[in-house]
Amino acid sequence: MHWTNITATTNRSNLPALEEWFWHYGAVSVTVEDNQDIPIYEPAPGETPVWDEVLVTALFEQDVDIDPLLVNLAADGFMAFMNAAFGFRF
Repeated sequence: MHWTNITATTNRSNLPALEEWFWHYGAVSVTVEDNQDIPIYEPAPGETPVWDEVLVTALFEQDVDIDPLLVNLAADGFMAFMNAAFGFRF
């Protein structure tokens, strides 16, 4: 199966909105990564630290029309780029 990834950059305060945006538009997976190469080592129990600047990648199935999503992301103030990915559904 063919998949498409869209990755957008945002900051810590806008992260929940961007994650929710991707889920709302049909992402099957959403991943958050550091955008500044600042590692987080051994957070204290109960802590869920998040970086100041993040990359958020959403995985979409091949039948999702990506072009309108990219336009809407830009209109909502997020800078995004995409790439194709290949995967298998079991």
